[in-house]
Amino acid sequence: MIVPMNKYHFVMHHGSSELFLKKIQELGLVDIVRGQKAIDERSKEIHDLLLRYKAAIKFLSGVKSDPKVLCPQNDVQENRDNPQKILIQIEEAISRKEQIITRKTALRKEMELAAPWGIFNHTDRERIQELHYTLHAYAVPKKRFQDQWRENYPLFEINRSKDTVYFVVLHEQGTPYEFPLSEIKFPEDDVYAIQAEVDTLDNEINEIEQEFKTCLQYNHLLTGQIASLRSEFDRYMAGKSVQKEAEEHIDILTGFAPRTDSVQICTFLNKEDVLYIEEPAVEEDAPPVKLRNNWFARLYEPIGELYMLPKYGELDLTPYFAPFYMLFFGLCLGDMGYGLILIIAGTLAKKFMPAIRGYASLVQFLGLGAVLMAAISGGFFGMSLSDVTFLPESVRNSFFSSIHMFWLAILFGIFHILFARLLSAVDAMLRFGWLHGLSNIGWTFLIAWCVRAYAATQVDGLGIPKLANLIWLGFSLVLILFFTATKGNIFKRLGSGLASLWDITGFFGDTLSYIRLFGLGLSGGILGLIVNSVASGMSGIPYLGWFFALLMLLVGHGAVLMLSCIGSFVHPLRLTFVEFYKNVGFSGGGREFMPLKQ
Repeated sequence: MIVPMNKYHFVMHHGSSELFLKKIQELGLVDIVRGQKAIDERSKEIHDLLLRYKAAIKFLSGVKSDPKVLCPQNDVQENRDNPQKILIQIEEAISRKEQIITRKTALRKEMELAAPWGIFNHTDRERIQELHYTLHAYAVPKKRFQDQWRENYPLFEINRSKDTVYFVVLHEQGTPYEFPLSEIKFPEDDVYAIQAEVDTLDNEINEIEQEFKTCLQYNHLLTGQIASLRSEFDRYMAGKSVQKEAEEHIDILTGFAPRTDSVQICTFLNKEDVLYIEEPAVEEDAPPVKLRNNWFARLYEPIGELYMLPKYGELDLTPYFAPFYMLFFGLCLGDMGYGLILIIAGTLAKKFMPAIRGYASLVQFLGLGAVLMAAISGGFFGMSLSDVTFLPESVRNSFFSSIHMFWLAILFGIFHILFARLLSAVDAMLRFGWLHGLSNIGWTFLIAWCVRAYAATQVDGLGIPKLANLIWLGFSLVLILFFTATKGNIFKRLGSGLASLWDITGFFGDTLSYIRLFGLGLSGGILGLIVNSVASGMSGIPYLGWFFALLMLLVGHGAVLMLSCIGSFVHPLRLTFVEFYKNVGFSGGGREFMPLKQ
């Protein structure tokens, strides 16, 4: 659910607004309306510095720590109050490393060009110059090389590769010179000289890497500076959002806070030299959004935020899509064994990585969804339990076949859409009045009628009396035709209802989207089956067959699990954000509640 908000107007003398904002920041409960992008030189300076610190921390996150590399204690004390010095040191080291890498790339290309010319040095070339000769270098395909050149020119073959001949011609300075090939540039250094420079650069990179490891000890200083700059930026932007009145002698600030914090905020404000107005926030105020859900739905809030937050006053769909998402994930994964691995992985992550406890719990529930939904088809690490001979026949016959899973996905999708329509109807009735929900109730009945009508053609015993059938269909159409629009005369409302019937085509398209639940589960099962088949074949290898078979099972199923998890995460997102959100009538666009705090 969305936490109800109160709106506050703070009125004060213009000279006291900065001090008031600092105190509000210390309180940490009020979201002052402010911009989030730099608007002048000062805000740009803070924002750019904030980005530089974030980039430095992100870079250091990829540096492996080494307990043997420690910064002298004197340096730690000296830099404790000067995080910007550390920032500059990191940036300069990054710049030096990038320059060295660029130079190494150029040297690698030079080495490739110099390799065919063998070993030489500058002294050799200087001697040639002292003898008044000029050296000309050539590289020609073997089939174009002519032996008569040796007779006509002082030609020396340096190297002959599979396809190319490398040679030089000496030309006495001051005499005419012509050769029937285009000359190439002779390398400045040989491969050994270039490699020596590369080795020197590698040593410099190692020194820079050690410097990065030393800077890891200051990571907490950089993190603290980010928090400080973020606080300063928020306070500055809040100050710039002040409304000036009475020839700029009076400042007016606007803020929002959860209604549950009203007593604490009012107690604070009554002690300050400020006038304030407190009133319940309404949708027209565009208040920020703060979600508050039960322990289960809270795990799925990060998934909903991948799309957008609801607007204030709109229905928070997190607790409604959460169980569907878990089961959709399970259908897409389609294997009890993989689900068990996710449950175990989530349990271990909660124990050894408490910082990601929420995400670990989410993984556990997604694994549970996989176990529950895969138990319907009997998939277990690529095997089908319906083929396991030691299970009782009654158990083996209880598992769904592929065609049953296909129809399960379709029916699950229809139920998902019906639930969305009913949810939209109830929400509209509660927010705007009972008339506004009748149209979606009509759509719910019409969709259910279409499903039953088709099912009656496939399964005996699902038919109903003709009169009841007509009443069901007529009731659905009346609600759609006359209550799609709730204002205007009867003809205008009828026209809107007739136009809305085109949405039935969208329903069929939405329903077909749920086939992906079956397709992904089936493809994952086939991949697992292939892994088992290959491993079975490897087991026949003499002596080490068991080892290669075990290796294939571990690597193969690990790869299939990762691939299946990606698809199982993404495609239920699509069904949630497109099919479910659309049928509920979700608009979204809410702004996250971000109180001004230190």
